[in-house]
Amino acid sequence: TACLVATCRHPSWLARRDSNAALCFNFLTFRFRMDMWWFGALSLVRMPVLTLALALATDNPLAQAALSGTILGVFLVVLASVRPWKVPLLNEIDVFCSLCILLLLVVGAQLPAGTESERLRSVAESYTVILMVCFTCGVAVLILALAA
Repeated sequence: TACLVATCRHPSWLARRDSNAALCFNFLTFRFRMDMWWFGALSLVRMPVLTLALALATDNPLAQAALSGTILGVFLVVLASVRPWKVPLLNEIDVFCSLCILLLLVVGAQLPAGTESERLRSVAESYTVILMVCFTCGVAVLILALAA
């Protein structure tokens, strides 16, 4: 809660030139554009909420996947629409990595626990291989973009 309050007060501390208070919580805002000062708090909240989704549906893997997918999907929509990072390439990398995590979650949810079906296992493995190939291609494109 202290980080959320500090995030809300950070712009006023900067306006008053209260450098001590602003420096203490600078880790929440320094990576993001100045008009997206609130995104650090959202990033901090994402992981505990994901953990809470897993704790709420302890005996139901499909509910866990649905809750986690919803949380990641909402975060991905916010991330893609506001593009908070100072460096534009970081916005693209973050959206791509979030999409890969969401895709991996969706693919993993398709294979129920304890399933011995070879067909389902091969489909899940195929999706995983496709995901890894897409991820490798994305990393290669990013490396080439950085080199250019």
